[in-house]
Amino acid sequence: MAEQGMPWRHWLPRLARTSNFRLVLLYSGLFTVSVLVLMVMMLWWGSAYVIQQTDEMVSDELGDVQAAAAKPGAGGLRGVIQDFARQASVRDRYLLEGPSGQVLAGNMPHIPPVTGTMTWYPTSSIFNFWPLASGVRGAGIRTAGGDFLFVGRSTLALNEMRATVARAFLSVIGASLLLAVTGGLVMTVGSLRRVEEIGRTGQEIVATDLSRRVAVRGTGDEFDRLALSLNAMLDRIQALMEGLNQVSSDIAHDLRTPLTRLRQRLELAHRHEGDPAALRQALEQAIGNVDAILETFAALLRIAQIESQSPGIAFTRLDVSALLEDLVEFYTPLAEEYGHSLAGAIEPGLFAGGDAELLTQAFSNLIENAIRHGRPGAVTMSARRRGDAICVEIADPGPGIPEAFRDKVFQRFYRLEQSRTTPGTGLGLSLVAAVALMHGADVTFAEHGGGFMVRVQLPRGG
Repeated sequence: MAEQGMPWRHWLPRLARTSNFRLVLLYSGLFTVSVLVLMVMMLWWGSAYVIQQTDEMVSDELGDVQAAAAKPGAGGLRGVIQDFARQASVRDRYLLEGPSGQVLAGNMPHIPPVTGTMTWYPTSSIFNFWPLASGVRGAGIRTAGGDFLFVGRSTLALNEMRATVARAFLSVIGASLLLAVTGGLVMTVGSLRRVEEIGRTGQEIVATDLSRRVAVRGTGDEFDRLALSLNAMLDRIQALMEGLNQVSSDIAHDLRTPLTRLRQRLELAHRHEGDPAALRQALEQAIGNVDAILETFAALLRIAQIESQSPGIAFTRLDVSALLEDLVEFYTPLAEEYGHSLAGAIEPGLFAGGDAELLTQAFSNLIENAIRHGRPGAVTMSARRRGDAICVEIADPGPGIPEAFRDKVFQRFYRLEQSRTTPGTGLGLSLVAAVALMHGADVTFAEHGGGFMVRVQLPRGG
């Protein structure tokens, strides 16, 4: 919406272009048409009822006139019509015409001698078809002497009824339209303010501060739901941006050492080009440094590929029990080489949806961490059902990860001080976190019988 205090003429066109306002106008138009149709139906039914009542009264009055004329000493039909006309109300009409059309008695001018029920209008005009045109509704008959007798009533009552109904409905339409347009403007102004507020916040986020969020009012309406969705998206974007910045910084920091060593060894090889043995040793060490760098970039690429895939993509039904049993068997020789014993306590028949290669790599990293960084002793891998999840636990004699650093170890290139002397890139647990996120799994750490334990809760399927 326009800035506060801006004249109406500047932002009123914006209101007219909003979907809210157009929807209000559409429903107002539909309501108006509905009321008009209802008014026509009411006029039709009401008019039919009044006309029916008028016809019945005219028929009774015509019978009364004939009965009065038949009485002895009544002075004939002409005298009766004159008496009735003198005593008539402003709405009653009587007419007696001779065979040649001359008016013999009554309070009406000459009319065409049409027998039966009819409505007569004083003037012949297209306006006679106007619902409020004034006329006379009555019935005419031919007498035995050839005269034309007409008894009727003015349509004034019918016209008043129609006018009353029309005024009532038009008043309702006018008031409804006024309220609808006013309410639509109020609703549109409120909606437009929220939209403009979200838009301004978005522009400020793009321009200056990625940590800003769209305000949530707590009403639970569609704007709150939109704000929550946008904030969740912004949280994700901010996390990715911070991760990208962190990765860039970590790559620059962690690759400086191997690249420096590589340069030193190549320089050393250049100095000992006359000593084949020293040259060969320097080149072998340089190749080792290059392999370490390539391994780091391969791990980074693998993590990026995992994070770029949508959750649940190309998942298949896996026998997790068989997968873990194979890993225990595969890593038993390596555990013995490091002075450990590796044992499995895996419940059979555990199935889950996922990617077998990624889960194998993630659990392999956890087993290798327990073997390479733990004290000599028993390393165990257990798996069992726990509600709707498969609980996989890898326990080792320790020393484990201090509680203050447990959230940081999932960051790329982060390594504990005691692990810096062992081979590795600092990306193993980052890959585990990426695979867990992709599979909707939770990875937690806990103390375990004087040692350390990693617990993975993997959603169960199949």
